[in-house]
Amino acid sequence: MIKKTTLILSVLMALLSMQAKATDIYTYLAPSYDLVQQFQGAQKITFDATGMNVTTADGQTTALAFDKFNYFSFTEKIPVGIKGVNGKDAGVALNGNTLSVNGASAVTIYTAAGVQVARAEVSADGVATYNMASLPAGIYIVKAVVNGKATSVKVIRK
Repeated sequence: MIKKTTLILSVLMALLSMQAKATDIYTYLAPSYDLVQQFQGAQKITFDATGMNVTTADGQTTALAFDKFNYFSFTEKIPVGIKGVNGKDAGVALNGNTLSVNGASAVTIYTAAGVQVARAEVSADGVATYNMASLPAGIYIVKAVVNGKATSVKVIRK
């Protein structure tokens, strides 16, 4: 039984050792599930025979022995590839149901799930417009080439 438990623990340690970006980790001690320690901005989590090792963004590694906790959870912040571009700076505006993009050479509209739903027509003067009235309320990603630069802007249609 001890060999089987050791094997299972070894497999779990290998599976749970991970590289992550900007992950918050919380460790607890049952049965009360009191918070033992919290790590913010963890970049790497590894397990060995004695416990969990957490490396943060500043390169500092903290070891936490298994006898100090018996439950952990983490929240991972996943980048979605959309830069924090202000829509006005990118020439993108939604007025009522009309989406307009100034200085555009190409404009494509996607759902938050990444499904393409429309392409906006670009006029000779570089202004793209699209009437979003036919689209349901929700979050959309407008990908455009504006003044020669590719940009993505989140648009919320209420």
